[in-house]
Amino acid sequence: ATYYIYESALAGFTSDHGVNNYITLNYEPGGDNSVVITNTKTEKGSLTIKKRVSGVPTTASFSYTIVFDDTTLNLYGEDSDVMIVAGEGSFTLRDGESVTISNLPAGVGYTVTETDTKGYAASVNGTVGSKLTSDITATPVVTFVNHKDQEEPPPEPEAEFGSLKVTKRVELADGVELGKDEGRRYSFTVTLTGDDIPAGAVNLGGRVFRDGKTSFTLGDGESVTLTGIPAGTHYTVTETTPEGFEVTKSGDVGTIVKDETAEASFTNTKTVNDKSGGFTLAKELGSGTTGDEAFTFYVELNGLEPNVTYTYGDGNSFTAPATGKVQLTVGLKGGESVTFSKLPIGSTYRITEAGNVYKASYAVVNAAETGSVVSESGANSANMTDLATGLEIVDEDEEITVTFTNTGVTYSVRFAKLDETGEFLEGATLRITDTLGRTVHEWETDGDVKVFELPAGTFYLSETAAPAGYCVYEGQIAFTVSTNGTITSGGRSVYLISITDIETDVSILKVDENGASLSGAQLIVIDKEEDVTVYTFTSGTRAERITGKLETGKTYVLHEVKAPDGYNLAEDVEFTVLNEGTTEVEMADTKTAVTILKLDENGNALAGAKLQVLDGTEVVLE
Repeated sequence: ATYYIYESALAGFTSDHGVNNYITLNYEPGGDNSVVITNTKTEKGSLTIKKRVSGVPTTASFSYTIVFDDTTLNLYGEDSDVMIVAGEGSFTLRDGESVTISNLPAGVGYTVTETDTKGYAASVNGTVGSKLTSDITATPVVTFVNHKDQEEPPPEPEAEFGSLKVTKRVELADGVELGKDEGRRYSFTVTLTGDDIPAGAVNLGGRVFRDGKTSFTLGDGESVTLTGIPAGTHYTVTETTPEGFEVTKSGDVGTIVKDETAEASFTNTKTVNDKSGGFTLAKELGSGTTGDEAFTFYVELNGLEPNVTYTYGDGNSFTAPATGKVQLTVGLKGGESVTFSKLPIGSTYRITEAGNVYKASYAVVNAAETGSVVSESGANSANMTDLATGLEIVDEDEEITVTFTNTGVTYSVRFAKLDETGEFLEGATLRITDTLGRTVHEWETDGDVKVFELPAGTFYLSETAAPAGYCVYEGQIAFTVSTNGTITSGGRSVYLISITDIETDVSILKVDENGASLSGAQLIVIDKEEDVTVYTFTSGTRAERITGKLETGKTYVLHEVKAPDGYNLAEDVEFTVLNEGTTEVEMADTKTAVTILKLDENGNALAGAKLQVLDGTEVVLE
């Protein structure tokens, strides 16, 4: 019998017999009637669909459908941004968005259609239209572009603007000096009124106007030009004229003209000389102070003339604000001072020294016969407390010096140098430093307790030199003196701050050439720098321990005076004593060796002779 076998096409696979082609089988009873069909999985592809809008921008979503030839195709989740069921799917895209459908069988056909163009002209991959039919080859990209031309806005009417320039000049009457008004800035206000000037804040020519007003300051010879002011606007320029000046002005009121610059000019003439005063702030140090730190002062000044620049000290300056009140921070060390001058008569000042580790007092002295002092002196009863003067008044021709003096509040702190047994140790050099690394005290121990008076604060005790035979203590011991006199170190209260030294330790071992200990060698230790013998010993079966005799950091020479019988003298060994732990030194001797050769009269080696080796006393050695 004859049979025909058909295989239906399966997306993503190929057949070695061809798809939809039949296979003929002639059936033979008892024969081999098997048929083998091999399917090979094809490569997968992906499809990306993009959306672009040109011309008139829009945030609208555009709708799309996609239909594949393979109705068995189902994709969702990680395989596709679009759910595909039975080969069909739909989605929306905005301008700049895209979707990707992955895991598609190579060669499968598809049609993607934009169903609503929103009134835009559509094109696909550069071709006019809203539909594309193709098949999957590799990773195709389909780009839909929708375009709508933008309408040209109607031309705006040409605006008409003008400008306003404000100029400042300062002059002096005969015999009058500028004085404190050197560098003064003068306050101006410009007011605009008109139909084109809105209420609230508006920017005109780079300057903010609020309800038609703006303010600024000018110095001598300066000017400012306000641009972009609507033509027809009425303006008024006013100046706040300081006391002692007469003002001449022109163009301070007017109307802005298109493409023209209106000019307002102000000239101030100073007609009287200044009446001013000042004071000097000085810093002194009393007993119990370390002498190098800077102390902080707050100088409060009130009643200053607004916008006037004042100078003090060595080139320091400030400009008084509209309130006429400032607070300055000044730092002074012992012996330094700072002078404030040309302050307005009747202005006031108060000086406060910030609290520190010292007690503070002040004295106000007037060296002139005129003027008065509110509070001549004052003091605080404890350290770490602010101290302020009274509110002093600047009087004409007075010569005021305010001197703050600090006196240290000190506490007794005990120090000692100890050995490993707790006994006092003399000959060590100890140093006390503060938190800035400055040396407060340095001394050589004398075998007793040392007492120093220290202010409250944190300090460090260290050793710079150890007594002979002792190791230098490395590091430093921190301790704190509290404002109630309590001494703490290592987190606990202590009565005594001490450093303990350990003795130097040197181990010297005499060995033979095999490394075994060797007795009987006479050895000396020489101070290399002084070239003197400091230690003598004879080696034994154990290492020689030299404790508390050699100095740390010093170099010595180990010299063999006499070697044991049968050994050669070793070469000298140099060593430096370590500052911690045991310094280990080893010296090795080699055995002596003699070669004896018996010769005949012709110089040839002669065997059979019997020889003896005798020492100086004719004792047979061999």
